Amino acid sequence: MTMTPMLEEAVGGATTDSKRIDKTSGSMDKGDLVRVKQWTPMGRLATPEEVAGPISFLCMDASSYITGQCISVDGGLTSQGYDGPCCP
Repeated sequence: MTMTPMLEEAVGGATTDSKRIDKTSGSMDKGDLVRVKQWTPMGRLATPEEVAGPISFLCMDASSYITGQCISVDGGLTSQGYDGPCCP
């Protein structure tokens, strides 16, 4: 796995320059985060457990016949056609 600045901060905790991360991510601020929550049909962000569940399933033998699929764990955001506030 490649350690990007955002990934480094997520797993290591503020080990990179936060200003650089904001510039590379499109400078998302708390207002943007609120708009993403409003745009998502579930009305909130996912919990780590909600993201881990499908990943765990894909690692199990029960998913052995699943191939070539994109599984969106996004609370329905992609059903909006990517027109939400998280895309320019």
